[in-house]
Amino acid sequence: MAESHTVKNIPCEACHVSKEKMETPTITQCQQCHNLDVLVKQTESVKPRNPHFSPHYQNKLECSNCHIGHEPSENFCGQCHNFDFKVP
Repeated sequence: MAESHTVKNIPCEACHVSKEKMETPTITQCQQCHNLDVLVKQTESVKPRNPHFSPHYQNKLECSNCHIGHEPSENFCGQCHNFDFKVP
């Protein structure tokens, strides 16, 4: 995830507070560049459920629950469900 931002020359501060204070970005920070409504629409045909819109969280689940940033992404829903999402 972080690599895809680096390749596009997006600085660390775009997602983190500062280089000195590397906090995990919030959904609000992600939405500054990533339109959540567009993302939900783009993934609406993913089966068995849209990973960006759930009955539990709707479209409000923190992005970092799946998209870890500097570590491999993970399938947050797979903790309770048998959804085999491939998370980029």
